[in-house]
Amino acid sequence: MTVRAEAFVWSLSLIAGSSMAADHVVSLNDKYPPDHMTPNEITIAVGDTVTFTSGSSRERHNVHAYDDSFVCSVGCRGDGSGRSTRPTTNWQSTVTFTKPGTVLYGCDEHTSTMESFPAIIHVVGDAPVFNPDQAGLSGSWANPATDSQGFVLDVAPDFYGQGTALLFGGWFTYGVDAARGLRWYTIQGRLGPSNAATMGIYQTLGGRFDSAQATSTQAVGTTTVRFDDCSRGSLDYHFDDGRQGTIALTRLLNNVTCSAGNPGEPPRQQAGNAAWTGAWADVTNSGQGLIMEFNPIQNLMFAAWYTFGADGIANGGAQSQNWYTLQAQAPAGANAIHDIGIYATNGGVFDQHATTATARVGSADLSMLGCTSATLAYRFSDGANAGRAGTLHLTRLSPASTTCQLWPAGP
Repeated sequence: MTVRAEAFVWSLSLIAGSSMAADHVVSLNDKYPPDHMTPNEITIAVGDTVTFTSGSSRERHNVHAYDDSFVCSVGCRGDGSGRSTRPTTNWQSTVTFTKPGTVLYGCDEHTSTMESFPAIIHVVGDAPVFNPDQAGLSGSWANPATDSQGFVLDVAPDFYGQGTALLFGGWFTYGVDAARGLRWYTIQGRLGPSNAATMGIYQTLGGRFDSAQATSTQAVGTTTVRFDDCSRGSLDYHFDDGRQGTIALTRLLNNVTCSAGNPGEPPRQQAGNAAWTGAWADVTNSGQGLIMEFNPIQNLMFAAWYTFGADGIANGGAQSQNWYTLQAQAPAGANAIHDIGIYATNGGVFDQHATTATARVGSADLSMLGCTSATLAYRFSDGANAGRAGTLHLTRLSPASTTCQLWPAGP
């Protein structure tokens, strides 16, 4: 699934602090391994930090974990910055250790010697267990290796009681070859308290675009959804027709409210219009709707519209399914968003890389009337629905957050 008009950069920030965690200082010196770090071996607790400093070292080498989890000199991140083996200035950088284990590290300048004499950090304690029972996991997820397909999720925390959420998701994909066209499925089930949950995969057929024509929904497989943290996860699928596999999931837009639960992590608060994110539908239509994401950090709204062809018939089968994506800027203070682009994407192959083509085929205006009601006026200018226009009267399908509200009216 492609989210357009934004440049997204994912990085693992290892710089943090906590009043509850301890900080340990390791200084580089001018000696040769194994005495090049002071102290050379330390034991810390999960959640503690280590501050590396060049101190009075004349050569000011970097520090580099053998597993590449950190590389530090002037700057220190998990994406490989800080690789300067001879920084020109004194430096210090701090790394937070969130998992138990033994970390071996050294400096790139003495790679050959370091293989025999590594510096050692022992991290003891239990790793925090990621809690998926939170609305912050709602939004757009995809595998970047497969083109223009993915998931938009709605997580309703504590829906089944304390600690167990309802996960509803739209899976927007294609047939098993490019000629089969668009396909969509829904997934739904209980999520939590562990970070993985098994639930059904459902297929809805028989509908017609923006119509009350009756549809039928049946289970066509099972899936296990797993969240490693707020931005990474996976989905194992097993279809009754024999298809099976694993999809690596990455969040597409910035995390707004999800908390990873790491020691010392500050609590996240609901921000702006993020609480509008979720599943919405015109209840007069059958078996179709939208899952929308609102991101106040990027001032962006993104939605996937699961529907059917304009000429869909009751026994039309999967080939009558259709879906669109919608995207627009969503500035702070706006309860109405105009000229939202409606996009059609074609040419994809189920869970595979393929060359796809995306074109704008219409526009829409969204008016938020409250946290549980909205209208979407659409106009198609191209594609299968060219010339068609109408208005969807949307109702939120999952419970609204208690923190949800519209933007205050302007002066």
